[in-house]
Amino acid sequence: MLKGLGEEAVELKLDDDPNKVLSSLAGLELNGSSPLVFGKTVTIPLSDGSKPAAELMEEIRASGIAAAAMGIRRTSLNDVFLRLTGAGVNGQNNS
Repeated sequence: MLKGLGEEAVELKLDDDPNKVLSSLAGLELNGSSPLVFGKTVTIPLSDGSKPAAELMEEIRASGIAAAAMGIRRTSLNDVFLRLTGAGVNGQNNS
């Protein structure tokens, strides 16, 4: 399951409502990746064949999305849990 998410993810830490960011992300080419939301953190797993993380980060910056922090990290079992359970997907979990 972890391999299916890809090896890297772009993670955004937000000061604002994640739902506003999700609508902005919908306009970007994410190659089928669905953002995961947990609290004010949005994670975009990059599956194999996706554009490079650095390129996606540049597109996010250019789109005007304001993030308190943005970075690249390896996907984890926590990402698999969120994907399988649906917990936090589309801003449903605001903890």
